[in-house]
Amino acid sequence: MKIRASFSLPVLELVLLITASSLSSRIYNPFVWSTYKEFSHIYSITMDMEKVYFGTDQGILRFNRIKQEWDIPITGSNGFKGSKAEIIAVDPVFNKLWIISDQSLSVYNDQISLWEREIPRISIALSTITSIGFTYDTIFLEGNEGIYASPRGSYIWEHYSGIIPSTTKWFGKKAKLSVTDYPFLTPYYATDEYFNKYEYAAIAIESKDMWLGTNQFGVFYYNTFTWNGIHYVTGLANERVDAIYRDEDHYWIGGIYGTNKGITSMNFVTGEGKHWRSDDVYGISSDNVYAITGTENAVWIGTSAGLLRYDKNGNTWKSYTQLNGLVDNTVTALHIKNDTLFIGTAGGFCLMVLRSKNMVTLESFDNVRIYAFATFLGDLVIATERGVYLWRKKAFEPITDPDGDLTFGVTALFVDKNAIWFGTRRKGIDVYYPDSTRWEEFLPPTTIRGESVYAISGNQYYVWIGTNNGVSRYNKKTKAWTSFTKMDGIADNEVRAILVEDDCLWLGTKNGLTCFRYTDPSVPP
Repeated sequence: MKIRASFSLPVLELVLLITASSLSSRIYNPFVWSTYKEFSHIYSITMDMEKVYFGTDQGILRFNRIKQEWDIPITGSNGFKGSKAEIIAVDPVFNKLWIISDQSLSVYNDQISLWEREIPRISIALSTITSIGFTYDTIFLEGNEGIYASPRGSYIWEHYSGIIPSTTKWFGKKAKLSVTDYPFLTPYYATDEYFNKYEYAAIAIESKDMWLGTNQFGVFYYNTFTWNGIHYVTGLANERVDAIYRDEDHYWIGGIYGTNKGITSMNFVTGEGKHWRSDDVYGISSDNVYAITGTENAVWIGTSAGLLRYDKNGNTWKSYTQLNGLVDNTVTALHIKNDTLFIGTAGGFCLMVLRSKNMVTLESFDNVRIYAFATFLGDLVIATERGVYLWRKKAFEPITDPDGDLTFGVTALFVDKNAIWFGTRRKGIDVYYPDSTRWEEFLPPTTIRGESVYAISGNQYYVWIGTNNGVSRYNKKTKAWTSFTKMDGIADNEVRAILVEDDCLWLGTKNGLTCFRYTDPSVPP
């Protein structure tokens, strides 16, 4: 018998909830949500005593000069408004950030992570803002229509025709700091190992510290006394994230198509990493990624044009296709068990013995799309478009539920200590408890928020469901459901990949990778 779980609210309570939701503004906890995107173009760089700030696409990057590491970026997940941060300025009087984006002029107190003021651009009589300047009692804005001034505290700008004090501290165009001012940077672009050229787009210099921002190649730091330099990767190669894999202190991240091309390997704290692109690297047949896993010596990546193997010791790539024994070139799922790599594709199922690299096709799944693998009590669980199977004693046994939901196809799997969770194509979650042979069903929208299930993962406290409408959390102790969406801080409501760590829930979406610090005391249990 399958137990169908659903919850209802009294009509009045439901109305109150809807009303409160529609009237409330977006409230962000900067210590809970952080999102990583491509951050491909650096528009502005500025420094204070503690940090370096970079205005980029979708937000602001921060490098801690004291700790020599990267702080979490400021994006839409923690309140940034706009698609790019055009100018970043540090108020020399109060040491607060003034951020000019394509949507607003905002004041941000980085010491306490507080947005103090947001002025919509449409309320300022400047079609463009190219510079911002500060004196003790006035804040100036310059654009195509001239210079406008506001007394401190009023946030009302009026046209200014007087003499600008010589003590004004300017940021932006009027700061008169350009890459072309430094002939030794000629030809004003950086080159990677594949001879791709990336234009220097922004510069900041203070004492011996020089920072250069590029277009699509991160940032560079140089010590101008010694000319020793460091290159930092600042974002994702592709903003869409369908797969996440942690390899020691680096994360491997990939997606299917998306806004750009490439596979990301990155340490978000140190900025060490690389973008791997099929256009550049021999052995990478495609950078459209469905799945990633790995071993001590290699990282395995399933793509739209075959299986990739990255040799960590030799720093080399190899591609496996149907010519090497793959049943189909679209590799949709990967799973390692002992010395065997199980490979799910859009047209069947095969395995590779890792020591010999020999590949074997299992004909029972010819022309059947494989969505996911898991291991239950040592046996392989296989989720397909036609149902779920358990590979036990060299035989495939179908797993069936009382309502027949699984036969419509299962897109996600999670094996818990005492349960197996199935994300079905019939709009919902089915859970099987082997000890009691009991089934339970959770249907949207009262339990999980979305109808399409892309990913399931969990730990001893929670089970997390990635859907087309955010991520839903099941509390094992209280048996309560809570959902989180873009309104809370996720990069996008379409959550396609999940990686659970002790202090962070990584959520891969079609518009970025979000870290949700779900153990923070401010997060409801």
